[in-house]
Amino acid sequence: MTSAYDDIDDNFDHNSQLNDIKQLRQLLDCFLDKGYCTEVESHIKAHLPDQIITNCQNCDTVQKHFARIFFNNVKKNFPEEYEEYKKKYDLDGKHLESLEKAISTF
Repeated sequence: MTSAYDDIDDNFDHNSQLNDIKQLRQLLDCFLDKGYCTEVESHIKAHLPDQIITNCQNCDTVQKHFARIFFNNVKKNFPEEYEEYKKKYDLDGKHLESLEKAISTF
């Protein structure tokens, strides 16, 4: 599947970032406007509203896989920030749950 988000580098080592608690925190801080964003993170952040509203329909399988890991690890390690994330990116509370279901098998 081709992604509409071709400015997101699927070859970047997202696994290391998402599974390292310190790097995950830095990524989350970027997304929550609490910290610095790298160029890669800025590209991802720019697409978050669309990805959430569309259930990541325009994401490729790699992007869906890393989105699933991101949400699982954030909920586990940073539950308060996960709630902040939901308030920031899913104002009406309708989309994030269905997004997580849509990417649950990736």
